[in-house]
Amino acid sequence: MIAITEMFTTTGAARHFTFLGYPVEGWQIRRAYERGLAPEPALRMGRYRIISSDDLPALEKALSKL
Repeated sequence: MIAITEMFTTTGAARHFTFLGYPVEGWQIRRAYERGLAPEPALRMGRYRIISSDDLPALEKALSKL
């Protein structure tokens, strides 16, 4: 079973990083995926990427390359 609190949309991930002190916008999260800097999340719901909390360290590393 997957707990919903462990999942983020691109906007939710941006808010998570902003809360940690890294001001990030949702478009920057999308751009990291579009440019191939981060591996695509395993789960999508329609056009939304569903990002696992386990994927956040790799996404943070990808954001530093933007």
